[in-house]
Amino acid sequence: MSGARRKISALLLMLLTMTAQTAWAGEGDQIVVDCNGGGQYKSIFFAVNAATGGETIFIKNGVYNETYTIKPSKSLTIKGESQAGVMIKGPSSSPLFAVKDGVTISISNLTITGVIYVDDDNTNLTIDNTTISNVEMPAAIGVIVVNEGTVAIKASTIKDNKLTGDGSCIIYNNNGTITIESTTFNHNIYDDGITKNNNSLIGITVTDCTFENNERGTSSETTGTTGTSTTGEDPSISVASTSIEVHSNPGKAGEYWCTYYHPTNNMKINTQNVEIYKAKCVYNGTMPKVTLTKVNGSVINAGQAVMLKATTAEEIMLEQTSQSQLEYEYEDNDLKGGSTMPTDYFIYTLSAGADGKGPMGFYLFDGSLTTPATTLDPNKAHLEVPKTLTGARSFVGFDEGETTSLREVKSVLRQAQGPSDEVWYSLDGRRLSALPTQKGVYVKDGRKYVVK
Repeated sequence: MSGARRKISALLLMLLTMTAQTAWAGEGDQIVVDCNGGGQYKSIFFAVNAATGGETIFIKNGVYNETYTIKPSKSLTIKGESQAGVMIKGPSSSPLFAVKDGVTISISNLTITGVIYVDDDNTNLTIDNTTISNVEMPAAIGVIVVNEGTVAIKASTIKDNKLTGDGSCIIYNNNGTITIESTTFNHNIYDDGITKNNNSLIGITVTDCTFENNERGTSSETTGTTGTSTTGEDPSISVASTSIEVHSNPGKAGEYWCTYYHPTNNMKINTQNVEIYKAKCVYNGTMPKVTLTKVNGSVINAGQAVMLKATTAEEIMLEQTSQSQLEYEYEDNDLKGGSTMPTDYFIYTLSAGADGKGPMGFYLFDGSLTTPATTLDPNKAHLEVPKTLTGARSFVGFDEGETTSLREVKSVLRQAQGPSDEVWYSLDGRRLSALPTQKGVYVKDGRKYVVK
């Protein structure tokens, strides 16, 4: 072969190599997803899980039915071949995308049907040239739900979505920052607004957007009926209601707490100014503490044990409903329900002490020291602490280092004073027989005192 021909062959080989790299790489490393088998993966979920960070997930045109929530743990670019050609449908009862862990994600050139959930203050999400449509989840509080983080929506279309559960909207912001530019909202149905900002200090900025034929739904539409039900409930189910008592938190005025659990029925809260919380046990060595996290919405799913916070001492009214809350809201919940207690756990129930004046927290249930014991209230929630991790401590308190803690009390650094008949408690919830004299931290009327 002559030198000239060798040079031409080498040039052709280089061009072919560059063409192949363009198909699989682009700017930086690229992972190709093709539902027809022409890429490394057929599923976006598995492609995202395989990424190590910094890649572009390039999605070929096609229809993608994703079974699992896509949870990117590394910063990525997720880009479709064309906005109209890539169609992604998410799970029916959980988000399509859950963007957390402080990652930076860019989504563009897609058409998706599914909820996008964003959390973590350091998380950044950009949605560009994307259509979000046909989301119809009665329990979802929004099509895009931002608990914390920064979200930018640009040149996109949000249309034909139907969210009519109580308090639902199309874009919901709790504690994040959202900017929306040059985006069209068309034929969306909602309960409480196109956008809803839960925190007046951090908000939603809308610029050059178009709003067409959007409307506020009625409660009857939450079950997918045509409006024949005037109560907002599915006429095919029997409606049962119940009420539960609350008790006050002596450490903070205007806080009333209780727990609730139902094994088979979804229950909707019909009392105003009531919030749902889940609890997580955190073990520091063998000493458990509890942190609380708010659950969005007003529905308690069947089989989920929760805590409820009210602003008044009135009973909380609940009614059976066909609605359900998104399951991801209940992740990392250590509360349990039911009347039967496992013998290898200590059981703790919520109260403010036997006389209602002690620190708010979970107190050891006496029955858990005996075997068997089945005397728990079946509609109340409790904590189960493994006996292998700790002895029978009388009290499990709340981790006050967390912003979601049950109580926010101020430490009062002073010599304890007062008559000897005042009610004092140790930090583990034990009631003292007299005014404390030994050095240490004690609780009276829900406040901390230091004896020096």
